[in-house]
Parts: sequence; C-alpha cells; structure tokens
Amino acid sequence: MALYIYITLISLIIHFVLIVPFINILYKRKLQRADQKTLDAFDNPTPIFDKYHRHKSGTPVGGGILVIGVTSILTLFFVISFNIFEIYTHTN
Repeated sequence: MALYIYITLISLIIHFVLIVPFINILYKRKLQRADQKTLDAFDNPTPIFDKYHRHKSGTPVGGGILVIGVTSILTLFFVISFNIFEIYTHTN
C-alpha cells in the first residue's frame, strides 16, 4: 500500500512542477479558446449560450496532454524499474 501512495505522491509533485510552464507554453503557442458563435440544430444563432460562455475565450486548451503524457511516462518508468529490481505488485 505504501508503494502506491509513494507513486501517487511522485506523480502529484511532477504534475505540480510542470503545470505552470506547460500553461505558459500553451499561451505562447496560442492554443487558446477562440470567441465562439454557436448555432443550434436548425442553424439559428444561440446568443444566450454565447453570452454565458464568452468568459472562456482566451483560456488555454490542451492541459490533458500533460496529464496523459506524464502519467504514461511514469507508468512505463515504474513498470520497467519494478521488473529490473524484481518488485512484484498485486493489483485488483
């Protein structure tokens, strides 16, 4: 059980360290939400929806890439290191 808590804490620390520089990269690459003009199923504009979602424009998108990437790399690292050091884990 302590091994799982250790791995979770390592992952949490790495995500905390990388999130701010990653958001800055997203801003520099201009990966942000644009102003949106949505249409309903009948091609009519939806001004109320656009009004309530206007504050989201400029928010960087792509934060999930960091989560998936770091988690995948850490999983591979720990699986390979467990095999090298012959640490056997039991999962549910």
